[in-house]
This record gives sequence, C-alpha cells and structure tokens, in this order.
Amino acid sequence: MKKTILLTLLVVSSFQNINSQEKREKDLLTSRKWYIKYMKFGENKREISDKTKNENWMLFNQNGKAEITTQGIKSIEDWNFGKKHEIINISEDGKFTEYKIEKLNESELVISRKYLNKTTTLGLKK
Repeated sequence: MKKTILLTLLVVSSFQNINSQEKREKDLLTSRKWYIKYMKFGENKREISDKTKNENWMLFNQNGKAEITTQGIKSIEDWNFGKKHEIINISEDGKFTEYKIEKLNESELVISRKYLNKTTTLGLKK
C-alpha cells in the first residue's frame, strides 16, 4: 500500500515537472521577437547584419501562430512543441517541419533541422 501511494506521488510529481518545464519553455519562446543572428548550412555559416535585423525575425505567439519574416517577407505559420520538449514544429508551405531546440534561454534560441543530408541551424537573439 505504501509503495503504491509513493509510486502514485512520484508519477504525479513527474507530470507536474514536465508541464512546468513546457510552460517555462513556451513562456521563454513567446516572450518577444527573436532576431536571426546567423544561419548555418553544414559548415557554411552566414552572419546576419544588425542593419537587417528588422527583415529577419520570428515571433512565436501563445495561440500557436508564428510570425516569420525573412529578407523582409512576412508569413504567418502554425507552430507547436513536439512530443518531446526539445522539438518545435513550424509549418512551412502547409506541412510541419521539425526543428530541434539546441539552446533556449532568456536571450538566445538555437534551432536546427536536417535538410539535404546536412544540418541547417538558425541562431536567434532577443
């Protein structure tokens, strides 16, 4: 009986920790605009100038919509977390693309995905 109660408490506690981690990540992600600082395709890295930061950014909204501006062209896309918290799914042309969260904190977001057998990485800052 004691083991059953202890096991139940551990399971409930684990779910609460997972939910609070997801909420924290979602709050960090949706707190304001993320400006693209660099793009990396395989070993080729391209820095994005601060002069063009207003042309290259992402804004993740709590309602599951993302505003994405690339080279001044804005689109509204859907986004959500994957089954694991380290994945963000972002719609592109009506299909979701899975991005791995490499880093997420108060001021930096790094996401990556596999594309044409290479890893494409985006580094973003607030």
